[in-house]
Amino acid sequence: MLHLLSENIDDAVIIYIRGSLTSRNISRVISLWNTVTRSHPSKIAFNLKELESIDSTAIGTIVKFINDTAERGVRLVFLELEGSIRQLFEAARLDKYVDLMKSEEFRAAISGKDNT
Repeated sequence: MLHLLSENIDDAVIIYIRGSLTSRNISRVISLWNTVTRSHPSKIAFNLKELESIDSTAIGTIVKFINDTAERGVRLVFLELEGSIRQLFEAARLDKYVDLMKSEEFRAAISGKDNT
C-alpha cells in the first residue's frame, strides 16, 4: 500500500512517500507531482525514509521528474535515502542529478540557516 503526504514550507514542498512505489500506484504520485508543480515551488523534496520498495516504472517516473525540474529550474532533493533504495539510486546514477540530504539539512536550507 502507498501513502502520500505533502508539506508546504515557504516556496518548498516535501512529498512523503510510505510503502511501495510501483507501476500499479505511480499514477497517484504523478497526480500529486502535477498538483505540487502548479504552485511553482523553487525546491521539491521527496522524503523516502519510509519507502519500502520501488520498481523500474517508478524509477522511470523519477527520471521524468528530474528532467521536469531541470527544465523548470527547480531544485529536486531526496531526503532520508538509505539502504537498498539508496543503492538502487546509486546504481541507476540518479544520485548524480539530484541532491541527497537529511531532513534536518533540507529544513535548515529552506529556512535560510544554511547555504545548501
